[in-house]
Amino acid sequence: MIEGKVVDPDNSRIMIGDQDVTLKQSVTAYKPGDTVSLALRPEAGSLAESAKGDTALTGEVSSAHFLGSVIRTRMNVAGNTISFDMFNSPGMLPPSVGEKVTLRFASSDLLVIQD
Repeated sequence: MIEGKVVDPDNSRIMIGDQDVTLKQSVTAYKPGDTVSLALRPEAGSLAESAKGDTALTGEVSSAHFLGSVIRTRMNVAGNTISFDMFNSPGMLPPSVGEKVTLRFASSDLLVIQD
């Protein structure tokens, strides 16, 4: 789970740490300052600068594991662990632990988990 703070419920704006994100999903049921739990599917994001998506989060790589044809990477964003998958292709090096990376994805892929 990813924890975010509601900044502007009418415009679905939240903060994840110090990073501003506008969600596609409505958060009008929340007040400014409320904490929301969010989920992001690991295959939804990409490190490629050319990746399609209107949202980006920057964080520090905490692990990278080979899972056959996929590399599962975890990054820390303001105390939140976000997992994402990359295809394991020849010649591609996974990000290193401690490396600062930016994960790009569509805001519609970031889902609010209702209590």
